[in-house]
Amino acid sequence: MRRSVDEIKRMTQWFCDGKYGVMMHFLGDYRGSDEEWNARVDAFDCEGLAKQLHEIGANHYLFTICQHGGRFPFPNKAIEEYCREYGIDKQVCSKRDLVADLYDALSKYDIKLMLYTAFGNPCAGEMVNVFDFKPKKGHTEKSKTRWLNLLREVSLRYGDKVKGWWVDGCYSFYPEFATPDTQFQKDFEEALRAGNPDTIIAFNPGIVVKNNSIYEQYTCGESNEWCAYPEDRIIDGVQWHVLTYLGPWWTDRVCAHSTKELVNYSKACFDKEGVLTFDVAFDEHGLIQPEHFEQLMVLKHFIREVDSFNQDEIPESQSYLDAMATIEEPDAIPEGLINIALNKPCYSASDFNEKMKPGLAVDGDVSTFWAQGDDPGEAYWMVDLEKEYDIAALEVVIRDFNNGERRNFEFRASNDKEFGEYEVLLTQGDFPYPMRKNWAKVYEKPIRARYVKFVSIGRWHYQCLSEVRVFVKQ
Repeated sequence: MRRSVDEIKRMTQWFCDGKYGVMMHFLGDYRGSDEEWNARVDAFDCEGLAKQLHEIGANHYLFTICQHGGRFPFPNKAIEEYCREYGIDKQVCSKRDLVADLYDALSKYDIKLMLYTAFGNPCAGEMVNVFDFKPKKGHTEKSKTRWLNLLREVSLRYGDKVKGWWVDGCYSFYPEFATPDTQFQKDFEEALRAGNPDTIIAFNPGIVVKNNSIYEQYTCGESNEWCAYPEDRIIDGVQWHVLTYLGPWWTDRVCAHSTKELVNYSKACFDKEGVLTFDVAFDEHGLIQPEHFEQLMVLKHFIREVDSFNQDEIPESQSYLDAMATIEEPDAIPEGLINIALNKPCYSASDFNEKMKPGLAVDGDVSTFWAQGDDPGEAYWMVDLEKEYDIAALEVVIRDFNNGERRNFEFRASNDKEFGEYEVLLTQGDFPYPMRKNWAKVYEKPIRARYVKFVSIGRWHYQCLSEVRVFVKQ
């Protein structure tokens, strides 16, 4: 049964009053050894982090207790038993109870502890068998029972120390979240609320700010750019909230936004009683990296310490300025050139699904796109121009959706389909190209080639192409 707006406001009042907090993806896709895992957990400086969070004025701290790698930052005999059933001889649970230690440190400053989990984690590697979750299909009876029993035990162990839960991967293609009111959602809520009936819960539907279930009290609000603003504190019956990142991507260290943008965006959200959570980069001791710490100290000053300010009073982040200096402005494509790539044969290493095939990147429609598959190996896309041309310019359109798709790639040209030798047409490094801008490069000396290839370089990300235009003279 959906709670009344008055009840939602009561449960989320501490969240709304606190305005903003911090998240850390402590686990991610961690794949280290048992010794490295316990050393990583033991090195986490809870007291030092709590002091930092207090200094930046954070109201809450969101911490991952499990992600794709299948490790857990606390002891748990049941999980170890499950692993032994399948002959998994590794210590997936840490010896240290990091969650308990975090609470003890945070509570000295009245900073609220929130936990990140997922609808079906862990859903990768050998841990898939342990919980029997089926990626892109959903829960089996076995996986549902085991996963909810684990989360119920975690909730009971920590009780009212856990003020909120952020549940990832609750997408509408899973039958459990095909509608906003299913028995599974009710069971999930009951498991998370077993130790604290007033804990607040959100089920993430993807990159959108909306209510996803009658059993949640705030929006997950996953956002890749700062364009969502609240009209009011309550949206679709729950507290408005956005989770986003200060870096170019989750856990990245560089400042991807100007400090002025950070302050102004935050103030606009807080003026309407919205709540923000910022993912930050952290070091081997769990401490916030200095680039993000400095930006959040500025945010604290202009949000919590002054009543009014002028825009020129907001100091800029040197990290942001250095990153922006690496971005090239797009060239203007001259008149008289034609796009020779239109509707030519295309190939790729993998495709996300049948609706995202490689030919969609040269179909002349920017609303369609190719996207790579789940395999985190080499990602490439290639167009065969069917004969050699003197390439005069290249224009690339990538959907305005995800910063991860706007970096760490290269376009290459060659007459050899295997690309034993090639010339580089365009490179984008670790800092993402700004949203709502297309790459465009005009070449002083035309590059003769038959094949144009897009390859992923550096840190792996899902890659996506809306439209690739290869221009030649008429």
